[in-house]
Amino acid sequence: FPVKSWMRWGAVDFGVSDPWCVLFAARAPNRRMFVYRELYAVGVQVPTQAQRIRLIVEEHEERLVVLIGDPSGFNTRANLTWSDADKYRQNGVVVSRGGNKRQQGWRRVSELLSNTLDDGYPELAVLEGTCPNLVRTLPVLLTDRLDHEDVSDEHGRADPKNPRSIRDDPGDVLRYLCGPFAAPEQDLRPSEIESRMGDEPIFGQ
Repeated sequence: FPVKSWMRWGAVDFGVSDPWCVLFAARAPNRRMFVYRELYAVGVQVPTQAQRIRLIVEEHEERLVVLIGDPSGFNTRANLTWSDADKYRQNGVVVSRGGNKRQQGWRRVSELLSNTLDDGYPELAVLEGTCPNLVRTLPVLLTDRLDHEDVSDEHGRADPKNPRSIRDDPGDVLRYLCGPFAAPEQDLRPSEIESRMGDEPIFGQ
């Protein structure tokens, strides 16, 4: 589980000194979104990140229709000529730029957690035991004092090496992950995702 035929996709928050976080999701026929895998680490170099993603997906014989990335990862690094997304592509993993309308993203996460389907359970579910850092941090993220539709930026200053720190990285990745189900302002919508299912996968040379 999830069933192999279900549509799958992922999202990534690039980070080396800050946490690197990847979440994977699948969508059931009743449109429930299951988050079923998390990768989370500090100090992993960008090429190795891409290699690990590719390895785990290939090991499980999965096909992701898209991998959505933190938009800041598409910016050229200072004094260099490449971005994190460029490094991923060089290592065979294609990343699509995620939307960064934070308030809209958090609203969509809240909606998916609040909405119930015909069976009475939420539209968004996290498989038990699969995403420890997301489950640990998401319920205790603080609201920003000046913008109650956003998360406090103090979480981004928490010590990334302390395993008890309440970082917002997993929550941010969940925002990107929910993007295909968000409002039209987002970059990726369900019809666009589904239209990709006959295309080449995100992995390539």
